Amino acid sequence: MHLLIIDSSAEVMERLHELLSEEAAVWTVHRAFSCEEASHMMHRIHPAVVLLDSTVYKCSKGELLRNINEEKGAIAFIVLTNGGDDLLFRRFKLLDTDFLIDKYNEFEKIPAIVNTIAARKGHHIM
Repeated sequence: MHLLIIDSSAEVMERLHELLSEEAAVWTVHRAFSCEEASHMMHRIHPAVVLLDSTVYKCSKGELLRNINEEKGAIAFIVLTNGGDDLLFRRFKLLDTDFLIDKYNEFEKIPAIVNTIAARKGHHIM
């Protein structure tokens, strides 16, 4: 299973990679720092899970997720937010986001969510 992390913060990406390497049933973790890089990687690796920071876009808000959703298929989207902005949560729910995670309060839940997704897709949990 491929997992793609899209975030503009190298520190957040490193911490996510550590968490997922230690605990989650992820075979390969890929990273993208921008909207353009993420679009290219999506077509190349066909990830089962995408961890997407809500503020990463160089393009307009939500554009990447809308473009990806057109080809979504079986991709699970976990959007990472910087707080409880109700409008932001509603916007991403309308874009068919599977999980919305508050980076500051729910970060440690990510490996369990990825494991749940892997189990649903029939992958063995490490």
